[in-house]
Amino acid sequence: MEDAGEMVQINNLATLDKHVKLWADGNDNAIKPIGYILSLEGADSLVTVGHLERAYHDGLRAVGPAHYGPGRYAQGTDATGFMGPKGHELLKEMERLNIILDATHLCDDSFWEALDNFNGYVWASHNNCRAPVNHNRQYSDEQIKALIARGAVIGAALDAWMMVPNWVRGQSTPKG
Repeated sequence: MEDAGEMVQINNLATLDKHVKLWADGNDNAIKPIGYILSLEGADSLVTVGHLERAYHDGLRAVGPAHYGPGRYAQGTDATGFMGPKGHELLKEMERLNIILDATHLCDDSFWEALDNFNGYVWASHNNCRAPVNHNRQYSDEQIKALIARGAVIGAALDAWMMVPNWVRGQSTPKG
């Protein structure tokens, strides 16, 4: 899609400024590429923390240390537990490279540990509130307040089961 001119990677302030200027040029009829920030959901593919710098040079700008279950660097959705030494090492390297911490999918223990041990930028790319849909994949009010206090960007997840109270996967339907 990049080769076809349909997408362009945003990996620094200069590319962001250029992209915003392109979209604000007043030419609404022009075909313009979609800008994207390369983000890694679940860091298990980083075999070692040393692989993070290579990925950064390829444009990686945000990392979620966990996805589902136990992970190499943190515990994710449906898991419990803390990050441990490898997770702390990853956070330090992310901070050094100015990579955004994506708190999405971190289990509660790993979430709080990550916030306590990371001083860089934080976002939650796709999370919802636990109050209406009580699942550990969602954020508690306390977690949302902590993200707001950090100046984090919080994106929503548009999965029906994450938005509709009492949704039963495989049984509930959009019409119902």
